[in-house]
Amino acid sequence: MAKIHWFFYLVVGIVIAGYSKFGPMAGEPFLNVFFYIGVVFIFWGIVKMIFSPSGRRDKVMKYKEEKSKGSGNVVCPKCKSNNFTYSRYCHICAYRLH
Repeated sequence: MAKIHWFFYLVVGIVIAGYSKFGPMAGEPFLNVFFYIGVVFIFWGIVKMIFSPSGRRDKVMKYKEEKSKGSGNVVCPKCKSNNFTYSRYCHICAYRLH
């Protein structure tokens, strides 16, 4: 089953709620149900947005692992963390490397 992106829920909720309140039949009482359905969609979209995992963090961690495995890294003498060869300062403790 495919995952539905949070942005889709947000847009659908805004469209449903907006059309039910500001559409051509806005005064009709049965459209209040659709307004609340739209609000639920908006709420669910926001919840999915907040709790969705970020792919960027995984990519950065994978890149750091690959770079640290290679022989082209510099070890900080102060905190013993791996840094890039082109780094002038340690990324962890800001100790001058070169």
